[in-house]
Amino acid sequence: MDINELLSKGAPLYAHIGRGQAETLAEHSHLVMSFCDQLKEENGLKEAISRTICSLTYNAEPLLEEEYVLVEKWFNAAIHLHDLGKVNPAFQKVKMKQKQIKLDGEMTTHHSLLSSLLFLEHYEQDLQMAEDDDKLMFLAYILYVFSYIISRHHSYLEDFSMETYGDKLRILAEKIDKKPTYLTYYARQSNYFQKFQLDEFIEEGYLDSESHNHYPFYILTRLLYSTLVASDFYATYTYDKEGNRPKFRYLMKEDVHILRQTYRDTKVVQGIEAYKQDPDYFSETPINKLRSDMYLEAEKELIRHQNESIFYLEAPTGSGKTNISINLALTLLEEQKGLNKILYIFPFNTLVEQTKMTLDEIFPKEIQNLYPISVINSVTPIIQSYERSKEEEHVDVSETTGKAFYDYKEEVLYRQMLQYPITVTSHVNLFNYLFGVGRESNLAFAHLCNSVIIIDEIQSYKNARWMEMIEFFHQFAHLLNMKIIIMSATLPKLDRLLNEKQEIIELLPNARTYFTDPLFKNRVKIHFDLIDQGVISSKQLVDFVVECREKYGKKRFLIECINLKKAEEVYQLLHEIYGDETPVIRLTGSHHAYYRKKVIDQLGKNKDGSFKLEDVIVVATQVIEAGVDIDMDIGFKDIAILDSDEQFLGRINRSCLREECHVYFFNMSKASKIYRNDFRLQFNLLEDTYRQHLLEKNFDYFYEQVFAELREFKSEINENNILDFYKKIHQLQYGEVAAHMKLIDEQKYQVFLAYEMILDNGTVIDGQGVWNEYKQLIENRTMDFSERRVKLSIVNEKMSYFLFSIYQEPSIYDQKLGDIYFIENGEGFLQKDTFTGLLVFDERALEDHGKRFIL
Repeated sequence: MDINELLSKGAPLYAHIGRGQAETLAEHSHLVMSFCDQLKEENGLKEAISRTICSLTYNAEPLLEEEYVLVEKWFNAAIHLHDLGKVNPAFQKVKMKQKQIKLDGEMTTHHSLLSSLLFLEHYEQDLQMAEDDDKLMFLAYILYVFSYIISRHHSYLEDFSMETYGDKLRILAEKIDKKPTYLTYYARQSNYFQKFQLDEFIEEGYLDSESHNHYPFYILTRLLYSTLVASDFYATYTYDKEGNRPKFRYLMKEDVHILRQTYRDTKVVQGIEAYKQDPDYFSETPINKLRSDMYLEAEKELIRHQNESIFYLEAPTGSGKTNISINLALTLLEEQKGLNKILYIFPFNTLVEQTKMTLDEIFPKEIQNLYPISVINSVTPIIQSYERSKEEEHVDVSETTGKAFYDYKEEVLYRQMLQYPITVTSHVNLFNYLFGVGRESNLAFAHLCNSVIIIDEIQSYKNARWMEMIEFFHQFAHLLNMKIIIMSATLPKLDRLLNEKQEIIELLPNARTYFTDPLFKNRVKIHFDLIDQGVISSKQLVDFVVECREKYGKKRFLIECINLKKAEEVYQLLHEIYGDETPVIRLTGSHHAYYRKKVIDQLGKNKDGSFKLEDVIVVATQVIEAGVDIDMDIGFKDIAILDSDEQFLGRINRSCLREECHVYFFNMSKASKIYRNDFRLQFNLLEDTYRQHLLEKNFDYFYEQVFAELREFKSEINENNILDFYKKIHQLQYGEVAAHMKLIDEQKYQVFLAYEMILDNGTVIDGQGVWNEYKQLIENRTMDFSERRVKLSIVNEKMSYFLFSIYQEPSIYDQKLGDIYFIENGEGFLQKDTFTGLLVFDERALEDHGKRFIL
């Protein structure tokens, strides 16, 4: 179908104006379709659409070949004809400034819903080929939903309602009946008035929405919406850039070869290659032999099962999972046709920052100039701080100044479309791409085809959604040609929650061998004596720490309290005792990234391998549990959830090179107040059974108990019932599905404390100035959207020094902008940290001030 066949000859019909030359409706439609075709050819969209349509069933039977052809035709036509409603004379006269066009009185300029109506009119005739009335109803439903997607292409994916959408179509049809001039420029207007039967679509009983399997059709409609808005976005950008098409930046095989060679040149991989040739190569460092064995076994298993979609990588903490995963991702890119990008997904910003640092060490600046590694989160600028080379295609450089003129639109475009070879982002962002309803969040969805997605620390995701997650992962991976690697040291085998067996490959099928190897199993001596004393106070814990200091001497001590206030109490008590002779450091979620980075760096090693701080006490919260690269000698942890307790053990003797390393578990804070609605809570170290499982590094039994609780929870008759969720998917309740799959429920408030931040290099960042800059950008309604997005991303990085999250709404503040509470005299709620010299947030001071203010 060519849109020209549907346009009346005569007056030119425009889609966009504003540049040197107006863009006709036909030109825009063809350009949109060209980007759709490019996505099909270069990013596996063609195969994804085909697999998804092939997965559709009607009454448990697949579609016939001719029905498949029909649905595929409609899919393409919905994209090609999405702007057909711009034949509306009012749109042409008012929006496209065609003054010569005469209007028949007052007419609306809207075009999206008219596009939907005309789409239905044009393809209604296809329904005549249905073999029976039941199949006709189902095909009519597909066509009807596709038309609905067209109607939403300038807005968000609202929950689909046949009745509400039908009412909108009926109202529009009534307007057209009263003013047929709405269709003056539509070549099939006579057919519309003489043959089209809208009532057959919107009358109850004509459409069959209950006879098909829910996942494929839900995903097919999201694919249509994403492909449509993305292709439209690319085309509009191209018109705005006077015909210069943005270039897709997917990895080709030759690019993967370059990345592989760069990775192969690293010291770690060279050591593994030497070990392959000489089994005694690591005789003096047996931990590296173990890590190499895991690296090689995982690679071997992956190659054997490369055609599968989802993989587990369960390996002990400190075993080099990040390094193993990089090799696995590159191996998949090499071995599998079509795969062209890598996404790293983390539940915490600390892990995002840490992994980006690891990737920067492996892939130097000159490689990243060619193959950018992007961090997508709330604090990383869209334009990276490293200097762009003059050879880069997407940056123009002034011959006079040598400075880059950044193309804001293109930088935002690449970010929105995930046009990076490697992206490091959060689990919240991934779920927004997969389930979000906004137009912008859906730009990325079609680009997820042909991705290698590495999901780390999945046990930290909301376990009330584990069942839904693994089912959706299976569907997305199969239909969109994703390869998903799920990795953790405490990995719940989520497929065991499913009623139907799904194949997930364990890349280390002999993982128990590694977990029980003395180097990992015995690297820490575990003590439960303190738990048996019952609930203890901060003072009692500190007294015990003092005893251990006398017993073990000057060592690297790590104390984790799961309650922030308790952590502060313990810190203050220890600082009073040791502050003059031993560094006492706090590390919590209240600290900004600059502080955390500085502390973790000081807790690291010198170039010769020795610790920068041989004698140190760190008081932390859960922020240090998952993946944070610190290596301590003696640990103390408030018990909570068994897998988080194991994660803590991974911070002690991480290198497995030292003896006399100990962890003492204690019971101080009520975990249920911290980990609300977590099904793991009841299976904890208060019971001997789970102590033994922790000692044996056997978490299968623990997770089976959790899974049993989850299955019962999902069968209850309430809003969490899994069958009720299936119904929401089936009925295309996009908003409800997105809300259900939201990973973080807790309400937090952001406070901006204005003060002067002094960096190590002497740079002074004025908080008041940063706030003013942010406020001006937020309130600026004349600046180009893309330029504002880029500038906001740069300001957001500076704002991270001054933004702090609290659980109670502040009772005092000077300004409120969006969800941020601004306090001008920020220094009143900060205290100087004696170790770093930086000002750190004193949440208690803010709470106490608020109480005095209320009194």
